Amino acid sequence: MFTESRDSDNRIRKYIMTIDKKGFSFKMISTLTARIAEVHSHDTEIAIDYLNTSHVAIDACMSKPEFKEIQMRLIKNARISDKATNKNDFVAVKVLVKIMHVLCAVGQGLRAPIDAHTTILMHQLVKLSKLTSKSCMVSQSKGAVYHEFDTVQELDQKHCRNYQLSTAGTQTSSSRMMFNYLNMCDVVKFKKDDVIVIQDNERTKALIALFN
Repeated sequence: MFTESRDSDNRIRKYIMTIDKKGFSFKMISTLTARIAEVHSHDTEIAIDYLNTSHVAIDACMSKPEFKEIQMRLIKNARISDKATNKNDFVAVKVLVKIMHVLCAVGQGLRAPIDAHTTILMHQLVKLSKLTSKSCMVSQSKGAVYHEFDTVQELDQKHCRNYQLSTAGTQTSSSRMMFNYLNMCDVVKFKKDDVIVIQDNERTKALIALFN
């Protein structure tokens, strides 16, 4: 464990030496370095690795005024390593990774970096503007079906997929939280049948542009 931690620290120091110290990526890597010192996580290492390899595109995105305004909140919340200390602001590392993917995609002007599950949801949101939690599941797994009292939405079948139901549930949750933390969609948390609604702001428009 000591060797693993030392190797991780050395790699992080190398990253910080090669990245623009005024940029968002440098600040986020520094934040995640402090977080991983408290709670070691392979997912946090993945996030740091991704920031290193994609920092040019991520910083290009975060230099835009509409993204710059949420920069400090993202960094502050990413620092929280223990959910029990601040449940409302805690950001799971898997959600952070998805955030980095979206920032990279916007910075590159390409949707390729975005994960498959978020891509499915975005195609549906571009068509419908809002999605119920059930529709999120139905779009990702044939194991999820509408029932009598569900709101049935006309999903874009061309962009529906068939993942395991458990995978669809986990991935839907992290994508929804990603949208929430980037203030791209209104998401009601901790409700059984919540609804994702696209926000009308420049950040959301930048992401939607990749799907048109």
